[in-house]
Amino acid sequence: MTASALAGAAAQAQATVGERVLPATCLVVLGVVFTMMGRMGARRTLAPNALFGIRTKRTTRSEHVWYEVHAAAAPWALAAGVVAFAGIILVLLLPEDFVLLALLLSVGVSVTLLLAGTFHALRRIPDPEDADRWPV
Repeated sequence: MTASALAGAAAQAQATVGERVLPATCLVVLGVVFTMMGRMGARRTLAPNALFGIRTKRTTRSEHVWYEVHAAAAPWALAAGVVAFAGIILVLLLPEDFVLLALLLSVGVSVTLLLAGTFHALRRIPDPEDADRWPV
């Protein structure tokens, strides 16, 4: 192999790595955020706030419901974080043509898990305005 062929192969490898850095970085950020939300929700340390967490009418009306919903949705958020981290592996190992597909699939499954966890948690936790459903 000639020196110019080696230089061309090295430049192509650098371009391939560069094209994977942004999708992998996005998945790292999502994985960290989802995992943090899951861990803080499970420990009930995610205080009501305007930026981070499950914000619905019910969770913003009652601090008790906020903590209960986040605790119930925590396993789903942790699963979403695991899927995002698994997506990093796919983005780095799959052929170049499948990087975008791996990114979209990972983000799509993670968001779907978060939505499913939110709906599951909201159905499990009674509305504070419906006092007759609360356990005595």
